[in-house]
Amino acid sequence: MPPNRLIVVDDENLEKGHSKKSSAREADFAYLNRLVATRLDARNTKSGVLNRRSWGWRGVWPIVLVLASASLSAAQPEPRHVLLLHSFDRDFAPFDTFAGLFRTELSRQSSTPIIFLEVSVRPGPFTDSPEEAPVVSYILSALAGRGVDLVVSIGGPAATFAQKYRRQLFPATPLILASVDRRFVQQATLTPNDTAVADDNDPLPVVRDILQVLPETTHVFVVIGTSPLEQFWRAEFGRLSQRFEDRLTFLWSNEMSFAQILERSRSLPPHSVIFYAILARDATGVPLSEERALPELHAAANAPIFGLHSPQLGRGIVGGSLISIDDLSRNTVKVALRILKSESPATIQTPIQIAGPPTFDWRELQRWGIHTARLPPGSIVRFQEPTPWERYRWPVTISVSAALLEGLLVLALLTARVRRRVAERSLRESEARFRLLSDSAPVMVWMSGLDKRCTDLNRSWLAFTARPREEELGDGWIEGVHPDDKAHRVDTYAQAFDRREPFRIEYRLQRHDGEYRWILDSGMPRFTEDGAFLGYIGSAIDITDLRLAKAALADLSHRLMDAQEDERRWIARELHDDFSQRLVLLTLQLQGISEFPSQDAEQLRVLARDLNGQLNALGRDLQALSNRLHSSRLELLGLSAALDAFCKELAARLSVEIAFHEEGVPRRVPPDIRLCLFRVAQEALNNALKHAAARRVSLTLRGDGDQIQLEVSDDGVGFDAEAATTRYGLGLISMRERLSLVGGELFLDSRPGAGTRVRASVPNNGRELSAAQTPA
Repeated sequence: MPPNRLIVVDDENLEKGHSKKSSAREADFAYLNRLVATRLDARNTKSGVLNRRSWGWRGVWPIVLVLASASLSAAQPEPRHVLLLHSFDRDFAPFDTFAGLFRTELSRQSSTPIIFLEVSVRPGPFTDSPEEAPVVSYILSALAGRGVDLVVSIGGPAATFAQKYRRQLFPATPLILASVDRRFVQQATLTPNDTAVADDNDPLPVVRDILQVLPETTHVFVVIGTSPLEQFWRAEFGRLSQRFEDRLTFLWSNEMSFAQILERSRSLPPHSVIFYAILARDATGVPLSEERALPELHAAANAPIFGLHSPQLGRGIVGGSLISIDDLSRNTVKVALRILKSESPATIQTPIQIAGPPTFDWRELQRWGIHTARLPPGSIVRFQEPTPWERYRWPVTISVSAALLEGLLVLALLTARVRRRVAERSLRESEARFRLLSDSAPVMVWMSGLDKRCTDLNRSWLAFTARPREEELGDGWIEGVHPDDKAHRVDTYAQAFDRREPFRIEYRLQRHDGEYRWILDSGMPRFTEDGAFLGYIGSAIDITDLRLAKAALADLSHRLMDAQEDERRWIARELHDDFSQRLVLLTLQLQGISEFPSQDAEQLRVLARDLNGQLNALGRDLQALSNRLHSSRLELLGLSAALDAFCKELAARLSVEIAFHEEGVPRRVPPDIRLCLFRVAQEALNNALKHAAARRVSLTLRGDGDQIQLEVSDDGVGFDAEAATTRYGLGLISMRERLSLVGGELFLDSRPGAGTRVRASVPNNGRELSAAQTPA
């Protein structure tokens, strides 16, 4: 039988796995066909001669294969549905590593196909008070009319969410609380349909390993952030640190920005170590991932780094007693397989996973001078590099043998006269090859002698200056150097020449058309085999275009920062001048209600209705501001509905006419293309209403085969499209860059007084869903 096929779907379509049955049948048929053909060849081939009767059987086997394939397809088991509840929707070590290993291992070991539905209960570990009602509604909608065989929560936040909404979402479905700390399990109330696969995130073994391998340690810098999850672990680790107050001084990073953490890591006192606990958000609120934070910390630290989890090994930590995420995932897979085989979760008791045997990175041990004799008994050392002899034993042996053989042959066959002639001929050929290589090189090459003067120039140099070789040799080439750079070039070369060291310098050199071009000139000293100094050889390349590109990039960065500051000023102005003033007015009116006479009930009701209307208007304005910054409709309702709502809100706010048309747009558009077209439409509409003074705008979104086209037309003042192509503003740059990232193009048609038409075209990499496949 062919191996199990993994059927993985996203949370938009739980039934996607059924669409792959035809491809499964084809794979089964191909596998069985190869198996039977192999056995036929082995059976009918004897002593290199094919039995003639075997060819008759080959005509019957295709019919047998078709019948067998039909039988295999009919026996294809129904897939099992597994709901994965992630704690966060961005990469967050070690939960992301655990989830990937769990999906792969469960699909590999399961005897039936697995369909995964994955939902994140929080947008990130840095969210203080996430809204859970939309997540609950989303899961109810996705699971409507479908059965789930198993629910697996990954991490503490997901476990809390699962227990809180268990009765509402999946009351009778088995639940595994996976990758949770033992502290959560001890405090949680498990039902007979629940079980837990917990670990013990205890830093005590780590501290003991630190004192074992580095007994002179006096300071421990604990890297930890400020999210709610990190605040919990800060308190837990703080209680542990009290046990070592007489020996260690603990420094905490929860009140530092990431830049301050790096700076502190560079200047730690002697006999310090760094304990990387968890860093999801620094003190300034900036979210961080372990993939970025740990390598940067490793590059900046002046002390060794220790961690808690096995994925950190090989990425900068020294090692120690680590929680094995691989083992934790495999244990969870074993529990999941038992539950999918109808075993009761209440009968499954999984021991709490503790840190494994001490494991260390050999490269970090070498970096910090830690001898392996200091490691705890039974330690494992990984990433150890082979010795030079182990690495180069065979190449060295072969090279030495070849050299000895060549020496014997030379001594036996060549006389002193022949060797001299061969050497002279080889020298002439070498000089000819060097001249050919030098003249063919795409860079300018020069050579100088013991007197610091130029002795040779290649063809590229002479083509650049268009001066005869005789005029360039000696000190003649200095005439082409820009007067402002001449002294610096000569002094740099003279100082390097006297010290016999390489040099690099940038200066301006006059080209044959009279233009001064920036040159990067690099020189290296030349020596004979016995160490005698011969002069210098150097190369020069034209870097003018590179400098211009750097200047353009710097200008673009400045404009991008200005645009960001303008956006922030606009948001601050909206909040201060509009919403803050209206809130103050509402506050004053509410205070006035407390002083209102109790007998004027009718007037009090009128005032309450007025306050209610003001609050509704304030809510609508806040929602419009939120949608302008990031439209939630784009993710919940799709591209067409989000654009339609945006056009209506913009038209109502600015009292303009905006017509929206939609033709043949697929119901499923990839997220990157969806966001790109929405931002392009926003920018085009804002330009039309803000700069073109348009009163009527038309927005058309159409799907054409494998393309999605967006067109925005207005009756505004227009502009010179040809001039804008060469000197366009930041808005056009943003639209072009966004479209280029998804393989799209931007077309601009405008003339002064004739309006503007902006058209964007992107390839649709997604596949339109049929009505039967569309989620309820």
